[in-house]
Amino acid sequence: MAWPGALSFAEYLQNPQQTNRPNDFASIRNERSGAFAEWLVGNWQLGVDASYREKSLRSFQGSLFGYDIDAQTLSLKGRHTRQVGTGSNALVLGHDANRWARLQTSGSTARQKTEAWYGRNDYTWASGTRLSVGARTERLDKAATSGASVLNDRLTAWDFGVAQPLGTGQQVWVRVGSSFRLANVDEFSFVTPGVSLLPQESRDVEAGWRLGLAPYRVELRAYRSRLTNEIGYDPAAVGPASAFGFDGANVNFDPTTRSGLEADAQWEVGPELSVGVRAGWRKSVFRSGPYAGRDVPLAPRRTLALRADWAPAAGHRVSGGVNWVSSQAPTFTNQCRIPSYTTVDARYSVQVRKAELSLGVANLFDRNYFTQAFGCAGSNATSLYPEPGRTFTAAVRVQF
Repeated sequence: MAWPGALSFAEYLQNPQQTNRPNDFASIRNERSGAFAEWLVGNWQLGVDASYREKSLRSFQGSLFGYDIDAQTLSLKGRHTRQVGTGSNALVLGHDANRWARLQTSGSTARQKTEAWYGRNDYTWASGTRLSVGARTERLDKAATSGASVLNDRLTAWDFGVAQPLGTGQQVWVRVGSSFRLANVDEFSFVTPGVSLLPQESRDVEAGWRLGLAPYRVELRAYRSRLTNEIGYDPAAVGPASAFGFDGANVNFDPTTRSGLEADAQWEVGPELSVGVRAGWRKSVFRSGPYAGRDVPLAPRRTLALRADWAPAAGHRVSGGVNWVSSQAPTFTNQCRIPSYTTVDARYSVQVRKAELSLGVANLFDRNYFTQAFGCAGSNATSLYPEPGRTFTAAVRVQF
């Protein structure tokens, strides 16, 4: 396939389908396989999940570049339930093991290995009050022959939550805890030479209210996460391709805070029709450093989605929605904005015995918009990548 290359804002307005890099191309092959097994032993529900992924990329963007990735995942999980006093208790224990390796055609390699153990316990009283406690510890070992130095670390996350029913289908909850995210092999192998990409860590708090009273369902959720070493992309950073005139690398941001309020409502109008709305108000800002108080790039503050699902006859289903996303800043300086946009999508499906046939269309009205840009030219975004126009997807799904 051909790479379109980035456009300036003027080029985008003239023709969003044009390219100024007609000789760039890429070939990608991605294969996945997996196996899952589950069985019951007394009060234990045991499961094992194994998967393997192989990805190969070859591209030309002024010079030849390519890599091969092998990724292996093994997950073991056990869930034990029983009555304890007047309530019920559910205990979950598990182990995750991941192996990732990336070999570039240039000969450089990047490898990562993680081993994690976790546990979670939920106790529900007869009154419906639920107390949840969980923790996860993970050992990380990664190394690369270029770009990032060796990094060995152990991370721990925990959470504590309480949910309380209020009667008449209502429930409130609160949760506090910590979390982390490890850079994958693609991320930590594309950094400033000699710099390690540190794990992202966060302190989180969340509270919410839910109403589930047929035919309505309403949920409100407020949250705040204070992040350290958030992993992201900086187009101005010195990267592994800077020697060829292309800056950009994955970096650890200065401390950030992401907070917001989300509302979700669903209404079952009748057996054949349901409608829903989801709205989000979010604030993602740097809380210290040279960009303190400014928005984190590519983080819109408001979103709104309207959805509908209709079954006009047995085996037939029509669904669709309208999605609106507010403007967002493409750079750390917030000098310019990516314009807000609205898209519409639709899908029709029919059930024929054990098979489902479907036809979907994204961006139904073929709107021009973009969600990725990495620079500013005055008050306009530049180095932008337009999203596809009207796109059709046909699928067949068979259940055995």
